[in-house]
Amino acid sequence: MLLQRVLTALVLAPLMLAGIFWLPDLWFRGFIGVIVMLGAWEWAHLSGFSAMRSRVLLAFGLGVVLLGLHLALSATHQSWAYIVLATLIWWAFAFVAVIRYPKHKGWLNSKVAKLLAGVPVLAGLWM
Repeated sequence: MLLQRVLTALVLAPLMLAGIFWLPDLWFRGFIGVIVMLGAWEWAHLSGFSAMRSRVLLAFGLGVVLLGLHLALSATHQSWAYIVLATLIWWAFAFVAVIRYPKHKGWLNSKVAKLLAGVPVLAGLWM
């Protein structure tokens, strides 16, 4: 398992660096969007959605939501500060949840709650 992760990192790290340094702005946004959708694919699996169709729909759905958010903010010239604030609030909540984990873990039994917990994480990554 560790070997597979190392080999994956050896392939993906140069691709990511190439994307960061050489892609024009619009292409870079799409590149990161694809990475976030792959992250949503994995997050869906970690949340308990193991069926291929569910994972594809959830990844595509998040991509559509993030694209819509991007277009809406760009069209209205709104700041991404609200998204940053929402992401920071989420991380504060996650920090408290980790500290209180053994005692207060009931909300983690829901597949939907686990899935929704990934939205601010992945939106923050894409942003």
